Amino acid sequence: MDRKNAGNEENERIREEQRELIHLIGRIKRLHPQIKDCELNQGDLNTMIAIGHEMRDGDYVRVSDIVQALPVPPPAVSRSLRNLELKGYTQRSADPGDRRNTLVRLTEKGWKKCGQCRAQMDQFFRGIFLRMGRENVRMLLDSLTRLVDAAEAEKAERCDKGKGDENI
Repeated sequence: MDRKNAGNEENERIREEQRELIHLIGRIKRLHPQIKDCELNQGDLNTMIAIGHEMRDGDYVRVSDIVQALPVPPPAVSRSLRNLELKGYTQRSADPGDRRNTLVRLTEKGWKKCGQCRAQMDQFFRGIFLRMGRENVRMLLDSLTRLVDAAEAEKAERCDKGKGDENI
């Protein structure tokens, strides 16, 4: 086999694996657990869980801490905070020590809803992980970590070489 054919076969194999990965990611997105009576989209639920997690150290959490805790752009966090506040799950106020900062806390209604939704999510994932087995779950998590690390390194290298901005 000459070099040109070997390169073409390698490119075709990579394209096929790329299609398979994209297809699997799509299937995972469609599996987003439809949490009964949750009334929250996944982004709002993740924001509420992050607020609850960050609030363990006090009564309020700064919006900037929520933004750092979530892997989404700041405008998405702002939308989620607005949605949660309109539903009565969160309450915002200015930081009395620094009025430039906004503080957020879960209301009693928010804590209750967060607990209900989280329990249902935990049950859903527990079932998945029990079906897969502990060793397979660990291998999956390790493989996904390597995938994300490689993707982040490739993206950083492309940005450093001027091949693009933060978008690939």
